[in-house]
Amino acid sequence: MGKEKLHWDEEKHNFLQKMKEGCVNLYPDLEKAEYTSYYHRVGIRPFRDEPRVGQDEKEPRIFHNYGHGGSGYTLSYGCALDIRRVVKEYFEKEYRPRSNL
Repeated sequence: MGKEKLHWDEEKHNFLQKMKEGCVNLYPDLEKAEYTSYYHRVGIRPFRDEPRVGQDEKEPRIFHNYGHGGSGYTLSYGCALDIRRVVKEYFEKEYRPRSNL
């Protein structure tokens, strides 16, 4: 699963060239970048062995909630509640109003 060969006509669709042009427009140094051959995949939902829901270990101001794959709709409510709790705890601890009295 996920290893199927896709039938893609790059000449007809030319999306990669348009994407590269947009990226170079934002970051002109990419014009000099070396590109390798591309493997196209579309319509595939990203997933992990387990969804990633929680606070980033290295940068605590970043919170993750992804990797649900085809179960995203089923897991969305519970994961949203989980990440809400984590974010709320972080902001209550880090940004709690302090009195200057």
